[in-house]
Formats: sequence, structure tokens, C-alpha cells
Amino acid sequence: MNKSESVPLFQKLLQVRASFKSISQLSWSIAQLEKRYPLDTLPEKEIAGLLNAYKAFAKELNEINDELKREIGD
Repeated sequence: MNKSESVPLFQKLLQVRASFKSISQLSWSIAQLEKRYPLDTLPEKEIAGLLNAYKAFAKELNEINDELKREIGD
């Protein structure tokens, strides 16, 4: 591999790595939400709010997935 190829390849690697770090952060956020609002003890009036939080996490996950697809070319 020549130097002109190594910089763009390294840049792509960093972008893919950043996407996986975003997944790790998302996982941590979900774990924190579950600790604070355990499903088995959640009052019924808070279920809609928790569901909305999960929907927001799902949207974020889809955005990360789309970004990864662009980066790896699949």
C-alpha cells in the first residue's frame, strides 16, 4: 500500500471506529435508563415515557447503522 492510499484508509478506519464507539455509548445510555427506571417496578403512568426513550434510542441506532453501511460500502 502506498502512502496516498494509507491516509484515506486510516480515515475510513477512524470513522468506522467512531460509529462503533457511538454504539457503545448508546448501550451505556440504555443501561443507565434501565437502572433508573426498572421495567418490573415502573408505574404504569411512566411506561409511555420509557417507550419514547426506547424509540429515540432505536432512531439513533438506525442512524449509526446507516452511517456504517456508508462507510463499509455494504
